[in-house]
Amino acid sequence: MGGAKRMMEEAERQQGAAAEILLKVGIFGCCPVHEDILLSGDIGVDLTPAYKYGNYHWEKYQEVFETPRQMTDTIKEVAEGYELAAEECPICANNAASD
Repeated sequence: MGGAKRMMEEAERQQGAAAEILLKVGIFGCCPVHEDILLSGDIGVDLTPAYKYGNYHWEKYQEVFETPRQMTDTIKEVAEGYELAAEECPICANNAASD
């Protein structure tokens, strides 16, 4: 079970790094009030800026990813996984609706 847990933790670190890259280039955003709420960007957006950013900053991300290709694949996977994410913070939207 230890090996499976390590693999899951590694995948989570990689997904977190990919989400960080997507945030840095503006494809993803965060709620200004609830910074832990990740908001989706434009669906079908060009991921080239994220790939370029990750490759340019490879020294930082090589501790997380084995290869640049693994990094770009994870960026794509994370971006596609969040296509249905909220465009607005659900907590803020709920608070506005109850006011």
